[in-house]
Amino acid sequence: MRHRCTCSRRLRQPPELASWSASISSASISSASSVAPRNISAALNIGLYLLRFRILTPHQIQLRALVPGCLAAGPAWTVLQAFGGYLVAHQLRHATALYGSLLQPPLTRADQQVLDAIAEAEERRPEQRVHSRFLHRPDPGER
Repeated sequence: MRHRCTCSRRLRQPPELASWSASISSASISSASSVAPRNISAALNIGLYLLRFRILTPHQIQLRALVPGCLAAGPAWTVLQAFGGYLVAHQLRHATALYGSLLQPPLTRADQQVLDAIAEAEERRPEQRVHSRFLHRPDPGER
């Protein structure tokens, strides 16, 4: 009796995986306005990875051998970019409350000398004179 192979069997998902994937897809549908740019970004990243792989690998390797790596790397890089953007936006959301509220340290005599030299370096013509003035002079004991 010959054994017959049925290679076209369907893979069944466990119910937990099906509900998890359904929740992921519903969450992605709710943010459908950001899906199209991410898809475009993923496609662009796939193309860029394909270009990079083609340039950096020996020409004996066929282009079709590079495609699976590009199909994995492009979307993965897009996910990393999206996560990085979210992380930066989340961390900087409250940073504007601090911006401008920090005090600068007092100027020392050395700071004033450097700032004077920078201002004098901006003189462009012999008849031009640039002067700088500080409202507060540092104490004689300061460096």
